[in-house]
Amino acid sequence: MICSTLMYTPSTAGRVVDLWTRARRAVAMRLGRYEPYLPQVIDDGRLRSDLGRYLGLPAATIAAWWDEYAALSRAQGYAARMGERKTLCFEEAFILFALMRRYRPPTVVEIGTQYGRSTRRIIDMRRHLGLASRVVCFDVVDQVRFFEPSEAELVLRDVTDDVAATVLHAYPAGLIYLDAHPYALLQDVVRAVLADGRWALAIHDCAAGLCNPRMTLPRDEPEVTSRSGVWERHVLADIFGVPDPLSARLDDLETASHRLRVFGTPHGLAVILPRQLAPAPDPAAD
Repeated sequence: MICSTLMYTPSTAGRVVDLWTRARRAVAMRLGRYEPYLPQVIDDGRLRSDLGRYLGLPAATIAAWWDEYAALSRAQGYAARMGERKTLCFEEAFILFALMRRYRPPTVVEIGTQYGRSTRRIIDMRRHLGLASRVVCFDVVDQVRFFEPSEAELVLRDVTDDVAATVLHAYPAGLIYLDAHPYALLQDVVRAVLADGRWALAIHDCAAGLCNPRMTLPRDEPEVTSRSGVWERHVLADIFGVPDPLSARLDDLETASHRLRVFGTPHGLAVILPRQLAPAPDPAAD
């Protein structure tokens, strides 16, 4: 809620920046130009409410988990150590924390590890929650800085066109965290997970502010960044049959087998759960 007085606080300043950036992006889009947009401030009350409904949990449970993860995040100093931009930020990490706390996955697979900043958070969640989850990371080069080989496995392999055999059928079904931009890889992971029907999938960078509806890069271009726009919403729109990747329909939809929700976090974290893991919305979540 915006204060009625003109007190200059970080959140007030962030809202002013957000209003200006959204207005500039809107003008650019009308002129046929793309500009990325990452909000400075999010509505964390709405995020918790949306997550509670999605997971079928009461608001009090989500609030308690939020406080629990906030304490862990502060104790580990993630914001100062690893930053909150172009990586898993606090709100997005909390969603993974809630998924791990709710479902206690035997396996957590990360595709697109790079330096291991997100992996560090996942490893610490596992320890905090007392889980025995096997953490397996896939990337094409070893740039890891934030975890040791004893804490998680790093597999140097491109899993494009081989996700089912290399990941889904190779480990006990659990949670996949996908943070990589190539179109073919995104498409293969999402289609394989939907066909398999056992795994939960979380995908980073699904915010509308990172979606360029007029992508000019070829789909086989490996160098995809926020400056060009990313493919995540395009892939989800293609697979789920939504004509416009910027459509709000893409943020909350169901099929006969799965539920997709794109949560309102800075980068936009999408979660796809098989229906047996995604219960009917709980009114108490509000």
